[in-house]
Parts: sequence; C-alpha cells; structure tokens
Amino acid sequence: MSVRRWTFDTRGSVADGVGAVAAVESLVARRGAERVLVLANRSVTAVGLTAMIEGRIGDRHAATYGAIRVNAPHDDVDAAAAAGRAAGCDAIVAIGGSSVTDAAKMARLELLGDEPDRETIPLALVPTTLSSGELTAAAGTTGVVAGEKSYVVDARMAPTLVVLDPEVTLATPRTLWLSSGVKAIDHACEALWATRPHPYSDALAADALRRLLRSLPRSASDPTDLDARLDAQLGGWFSMAGMTRHGPGPSHLLGHQLAARCGVGHGITSCVTLPHVLRFAGSAGHPGAAAVGAALGATDCEAAAEALAGFVQRLGLPTRLSEVGVDPGALDEIAAAAHHHGALAGVAVPGGVAALRGLLAAMW
Repeated sequence: MSVRRWTFDTRGSVADGVGAVAAVESLVARRGAERVLVLANRSVTAVGLTAMIEGRIGDRHAATYGAIRVNAPHDDVDAAAAAGRAAGCDAIVAIGGSSVTDAAKMARLELLGDEPDRETIPLALVPTTLSSGELTAAAGTTGVVAGEKSYVVDARMAPTLVVLDPEVTLATPRTLWLSSGVKAIDHACEALWATRPHPYSDALAADALRRLLRSLPRSASDPTDLDARLDAQLGGWFSMAGMTRHGPGPSHLLGHQLAARCGVGHGITSCVTLPHVLRFAGSAGHPGAAAVGAALGATDCEAAAEALAGFVQRLGLPTRLSEVGVDPGALDEIAAAAHHHGALAGVAVPGGVAALRGLLAAMW
C-alpha cells in the first residue's frame, strides 16, 4: 500500500443557508474595507441582485463593473481590474455564475500585482448557479488564445468568503440552474474516477452525488423549494473537494473546449459529455465509475450511462452535440485542444486524441 497525502485547503469560509448573504456586509465591516468593488453581469443586474449587494455594502461601495460576459473574457477581467484600480478598491464582492466569480478571482490577482498576501484585498463570492468554481483557487478565461479556454491557478485567487444562499438563486433561469447542477454532478463523477482517488474526496463526492440526484428533480418541479436549492448548493460545494487535487477529467477537458470554441453553455456541456465519459470510464473497469453507477441504481456501465442520460433528459436538458449546434467539422480540433490542455494539467486520457475524438463522435 502506497503512502497518500491530502493537503487541506485553508481558503477562507463558507456561509450557507437562507439569509447567508448577510455575511457579505459582516466581512466588509470586519475587515474595515472602505472602497468595495462590486462585480456582476447584466442578467443579475437586471433582476436587482447587483443593487441588493450594493445596498448591503452601503457607503463602503466605491464602484461596480456589471458587464462580465460568458466564459470571463480576458478583456472583461482587465476592465474589472481597471475599475477597481480607478476606485482604489480594498475589497471585492462578486455576484453571479462561474463566469463572474472566475473574473473576480482573476481581477483580484491583477490588482494584487506582486503582493503575496491575498487578504490585502478580501474577496467575497456570491454564486447564483451550481457550477461551484468559486470554491477553488483557479479560474478560466477566454481570449488569451483565440478559440480556447485557458486556466490560471494561483493560491491568491482563493476567496475569503463564499456565500451559499438559496434565496439569491431564485431568479436564476431554470435551464441555467439545472444544467449547472449537472456540471456539479460532473465534478463529483470525475473526482470518483480520477487517476489519484482518495477516501476523503471520494466520500464528499459520493455525498454530493446523492444530494444532487435528489435535489435537482425537486428543484425542477418546484423552483421555490429553498430546501432543495440549498441541498443542491451543498452538493455543489462537496463536489469540488477533489477537483484541485485530481485536475480535469475527459468530460471537463471536452466541455471546456466545447464552451470556448462552440459557445455551448458551461453546464450544458456536462449534460452532453458526462454520460458518454461515464461509459468510457466504466468500460475501463474504474471502480469510481461503478460507484457512480450504484448511485444511479445501475449494475453495469452501459446501464449507468443510460440512467444518467435519462436523468438529464427528465430535467428537460439536451444530451447530444447535434442538439446544441456544434459543427461536426470542429470535432477534430476540439479533441486535439482537449488533449493539449489535459497534458498541460498533467492529465493523461487513456487512448489520447483518438479516444477523445471517439467520445465526441458518440456524443453527436
């Protein structure tokens, strides 16, 4: 038996529950921040959430940049940092989905410059979806390399505070909420069949699966069910336990490039890729795939993949590339880019580019 090591994250705190958003004003007051930058996108601004955050901060609010676009384009990150620099910001609060929270982490990094202490600029993230990327010290952006999504990992991007408040998510569009929940299922699955599994992340990933598989249908049936929404948020949180240790698996590697190159929604990519990658992992005999199958009530990898695809379809979400407008002529480039980014992350996909291309063909 080999010796394993788990490094615990010491990345601030998580406040969860109805009314947890009040932790934002507590953080700002406790840190003595006087020039707070608020980051958001147009959709959360349109439903009043940006104004809600500004109101909670009160006189400490210095500036807002509310135009962050999907996939956190690098130009938007630069613009957000410029807004913070012009305002002399000493704290950042971001509200929105993963594009907003990723942009906030990278804008903080720009503002810190050579400063090694991330808490020089406290960062509070208030997610409105279930993608759960706010819980890592990593972020993705587009525009650095045309047509590709690039990733930055830096301990200084880890948030000071993450707020999981189900009331804040009530205005999130149904498809976005549910598809980002499937993305969280993707996190949990790829932790379970990672090349370096660990009992700690396995336990949290398994619990995340249970929570998400039970809460997403409830949330779909009754979008006002706050207990179901919080259960899903907790599932999203727990699904991330292994991501920084394990790195992206085939589903994430393909999904990242489908989003960047073809404009497929971040969560929708998982709806399409995950059932096929589950079949791929199961056919290789990975015990993690069997654990996912058990959670789905399936006894073999084929039944598990079909069960997961059926789960996604019952949520009213697509499961084929042909349903989301992907050009079949782009599949070779997507496979090659996914393999390249996997290699950069130290992730080797069995079968390489050919296996990834085969998966894409099956997804069509």
